[in-house]
Amino acid sequence: MTKRTKFTTLMLSVAVICIIFCFPTMHVSAAGDYSSIFTETFSTSTYRDAGNTNATGWGTGSIRLPSKPVTCVSGKISDAVPKEVDISGNYAFVPSQSKLEVFNIADPLNMYSVANVTRAGMEPNAVDIEGNYLYIAGGNGGFFVYNIATPTSPTYVSSADNGGVYVDVKVSGTTAYCTAYSGGLHVYNVTNPASISRTSGHNDGSTMYGLWIAGNYLYITETSAGLAVYNLTANPKAPVYITKLSLDSDFAKDVQVVGSYAYVSCDLRGMHVVDVANPAAPADVGYLDFPRAYDIHVAGNYAFLAGDDMMGTYNGLVVLDVSVPTAPTHKGTYPLPSGDAALGLIVSGNYTYVCSAFHFDCFDVSPLFHDVYAPSATAQSLQVASRALSSVFVSATVTLTATTPASTQVNLFVSADAGAHWEAATAGVEHLFANQGTSLRWRAVLGSSSPYATPTISDLAINYTFSKIQAPTLVSPADGASVSTPTPQFTWDQLGTLDTYLFQVSVDSTAFTTLAINQTVVGAGPTITFTPASAITGGHVYYWRVAAIDADGNLGEFSPARDVQYSAPAGPDQVSGYAPALIVGVATVAIAVGIHRMRAKGRE
Repeated sequence: MTKRTKFTTLMLSVAVICIIFCFPTMHVSAAGDYSSIFTETFSTSTYRDAGNTNATGWGTGSIRLPSKPVTCVSGKISDAVPKEVDISGNYAFVPSQSKLEVFNIADPLNMYSVANVTRAGMEPNAVDIEGNYLYIAGGNGGFFVYNIATPTSPTYVSSADNGGVYVDVKVSGTTAYCTAYSGGLHVYNVTNPASISRTSGHNDGSTMYGLWIAGNYLYITETSAGLAVYNLTANPKAPVYITKLSLDSDFAKDVQVVGSYAYVSCDLRGMHVVDVANPAAPADVGYLDFPRAYDIHVAGNYAFLAGDDMMGTYNGLVVLDVSVPTAPTHKGTYPLPSGDAALGLIVSGNYTYVCSAFHFDCFDVSPLFHDVYAPSATAQSLQVASRALSSVFVSATVTLTATTPASTQVNLFVSADAGAHWEAATAGVEHLFANQGTSLRWRAVLGSSSPYATPTISDLAINYTFSKIQAPTLVSPADGASVSTPTPQFTWDQLGTLDTYLFQVSVDSTAFTTLAINQTVVGAGPTITFTPASAITGGHVYYWRVAAIDADGNLGEFSPARDVQYSAPAGPDQVSGYAPALIVGVATVAIAVGIHRMRAKGRE
């Protein structure tokens, strides 16, 4: 072999090595489907399909059944204006401006009226029940007593009128206390309900309204003066006035004492909390401002108020959290079905009965006192993975960390086609999609047959597989074609919307074990065009193929390989007898320069 031959052969080898190692490489997956995984820890709400889920807890680290809301479960229409309510057994006694109406509430969800009581001059404003007797503050008509041993048929017993508009009544033992809006305080001996007698009273000109008995003290709201306190220790039938506490002229309306605090609703502004640990020195220690409130009932950690707010925020059943009495907060407002303001109310067990203009409604408030859960809820995701049109989801395996107490369950579903078809899945078991598609989603249906138990899911994972991306269709050069340029143009059809491809040239065979070119090509269709920077030398067959790459870097199926041969035109400087190769860039220049120098040296 001559020096010239050895040098040229060496330079051709360097060129081939340069081509093989100077292009970026990409791992080519084995034949079959791809797999990946999606995880959800519920620390955000990123994948929450808000329009199709009511499970609660997204963004907090776990999801569960939502707490059952406070809801109005039934209501009845009255032909008067109910103002207050008291309950005895399965019956609610509701005074209104012209009558007393009795409702059967044995089933709070199906209340019905059983009696209407009227009497000349009686304008019922408030009622109180003691044993088999109902005591009525009867407006301009005075004080009335009815026997309710048969609740469906109350019978008149006695009455008294000592002046003023009777607005509230409370009975303790054999003593009844009545406030008369313009007549002061009236105290009656009701030892014999059929023969009642006034024993004492107090009238300093104040406009008295609501009252409450707590221990040896009587508390009375005075609409302009605030809260007045009376001592009953010496003689319950002859209260002794102690003191008054001004409440900023907020028109005190009703009062209830619980423990060492008196809760006062106001007809002008919200609710005051008064410390009455020392009844002789009451102190205004808490306050929540809102337009107006009438009746009040405190139960557990909540104060229930009949709210009247034309703006709507506090219109209806208003619930305040008084777990910290000195700092009451607004828990919620629950509008009445009629949209009216509430006028009176009472809490009995898990229900609150509310009076309003021409309506008597019942609210289920059990969620405020217990962890009560809705019987079912759906947790549904937005799209958690997607495929190009040339690839579809084949299977999914859902695993989750969950607690399912007795009486609870979680049912799983997956969809490969954006929710068009939901297919039931079993946790930990691979599910093969009957309806393959390009948008993966999951759904969990949580259920419980106990109102006090909920299943909880703290994390979820989906191992999913999807088909390989289809192979692009090659356009030119045709299979077996000869080309007359050392840098031929290669074209293929764009695959869907994919714009990234791996272009390969092999120097051996269709096995592509030795690569001369392994280059990523980016282009837009409908036809992708690529001209390599390499030059094809004559006399040798080369093989080329193309595969698409998706946005996640997954490599699709390769097209069937095509072969191409470059037939270089004969010339005086052509070197024959050498293995053809692809020569690129600097290597091509180096070979040319080497041959030129050897020829020059041979002429010398």
